[in-house]
Amino acid sequence: MSVIERITQFVDYKGLSKRSFYQKTGLSNGTLDGNKDIRVSRLELISSTFPELNIHWVITSKGNMILTNDEGQEATLEDTIKLKDELIATQRALIASLQSNK
Repeated sequence: MSVIERITQFVDYKGLSKRSFYQKTGLSNGTLDGNKDIRVSRLELISSTFPELNIHWVITSKGNMILTNDEGQEATLEDTIKLKDELIATQRALIASLQSNK
């Protein structure tokens, strides 16, 4: 399944028409039509509009389509930001550890 197909699956899951999806995200009509690759800037628009969508899943098909919080509910924007901040902190600690082992 391609990135476009996974995004289309998400649109169907949300019960949206392509037109309403384009209106919500600001993407141009036809973005999900054809076999073209989708640019990172478009993925950023989609992710900011639908923070519950797991962009890692969109790109790799690994994991779940919908992000969830600790209670198993759809993740909110705040949940997503918290996860991002935790990931950044973990990566900084790993980098510091690697640098100190040189």
